[in-house]
Amino acid sequence: MNKRIWYLLVLPALSLPAVLCAQGPIGEPLTLSRVIDLAGTRAPDVRIAATRIAEEEGKLAGAQVRSLENPRLEAALGPRIGPTTTVDVDVGVEIPFERGGKRDHRVAVARAGLQREKHAGDDTRRRAV
Repeated sequence: MNKRIWYLLVLPALSLPAVLCAQGPIGEPLTLSRVIDLAGTRAPDVRIAATRIAEEEGKLAGAQVRSLENPRLEAALGPRIGPTTTVDVDVGVEIPFERGGKRDHRVAVARAGLQREKHAGDDTRRRAV
């Protein structure tokens, strides 16, 4: 009797979540235009292309920075021991400057890379559809 209750009540209750997940969410029906839209946005190659575009945008943001290095401030303070007692103070400031349009070149290279990836993404989207 216990096995019969197990088979009739418990097993169907345990398998119900698997059946519901297999059906998927109830939404709008698949039409040709919806399939084309989904292929153009959710295809793995299209997602990878979108990630590469975002990566190139990050490179462009990094290239537009005025200086790649931070300015440095150094200070030293200490007593001088000898016939007279004095205190030595040294202060230094180092500000890096780029010469000859290196930043413009970096930005141009980053913009070209971004355009290349955008065109490659459009091509990937076209091939996915």
